[in-house]
Amino acid sequence: MPGRSSWASILVANSSGSRNGIPGCSNTADGRLTNMRRLLTRTLRPYVVVAARLIEAYAAWVQLSRRALGDNGADTALPLSHGRLDLERVVHRAAPGLAPIIRGVSLQVAAGESVGIIGPSAAGKTTLLRLILGILQPCSGAVRLDGADADQWHRRARGKHVGYLPQDVELFAGTVAQNIARLGPVDSVAVLEAARLAHAHEMIVQLPCGYDSEIGDGGAALSGGQRQRIALARALYRNPRLVVLDEPNANLDAEGDLALANTIQALKERGTTLVIAGHRPSLMAQLDKLALLRDGRLEAFGHNDAVLLSTEAVVTPLRRVPAAQHAMQERFS
Repeated sequence: MPGRSSWASILVANSSGSRNGIPGCSNTADGRLTNMRRLLTRTLRPYVVVAARLIEAYAAWVQLSRRALGDNGADTALPLSHGRLDLERVVHRAAPGLAPIIRGVSLQVAAGESVGIIGPSAAGKTTLLRLILGILQPCSGAVRLDGADADQWHRRARGKHVGYLPQDVELFAGTVAQNIARLGPVDSVAVLEAARLAHAHEMIVQLPCGYDSEIGDGGAALSGGQRQRIALARALYRNPRLVVLDEPNANLDAEGDLALANTIQALKERGTTLVIAGHRPSLMAQLDKLALLRDGRLEAFGHNDAVLLSTEAVVTPLRRVPAAQHAMQERFS
């Protein structure tokens, strides 16, 4: 960039006509202004190009960040007022070129309905739940919540209306209350309500510091059943309209099973939409409908008895109900 003396010498030289290789210069005021504009343009052009590239790079970074967060950049927040769920010919592959894990699944879950996802191992049950939640994206087809395509939802906004208990429970270093509150600001009233709904309150208050007990990284200070019940309370925090549970009784003892059964019954009475993957008959017997997956395909979908009768070979384990579980099934069927 020229210094003050350089600018002065250039202007003086240019006032005499076509010096310094700049033709058509004039010693008039308009000529000097035109000459100054040309000089500034030539001098600043590299900086303008760099600035434009930085702006483009920043815009690309913002777009990538939104995609990573499941945020499409829309400003309008959609309320999940009913909890209706629709899947339309959903296909999902783990990577391009691989065989589909989910193959053209279509089903409708009305607001307030409860549906069990059953099937053999590696049938695609967990993948289907993750598609419903928006954690995974379909290669084709659509997942809709209350009629709106899942792409129209910010992930954070969707999280306020959807509760999720994964198959592999993951808790975080902090207190019980902080984990139930999803590591956000702790609303004590909402935390207590969620814990009571999950029938975890009595268990929590027996911990050394109750809701303020530090649970360690991954919940190391808790048993598997305690982690499962606290994670269930986290899924129910702030009364979501749609609750998705993946093998929710995997680590529960008989007491925990009974607490889970009571929780599901309470959620049904509230009109919460439930989608639950599982195998235990006592759990499936409480639900309105069953969806049978095999090799990523939906083989049957309907009321429990109809699905069980039409697919005897796959769901035989669901009919082998031990006496202790049979009493619980009768209670809630």
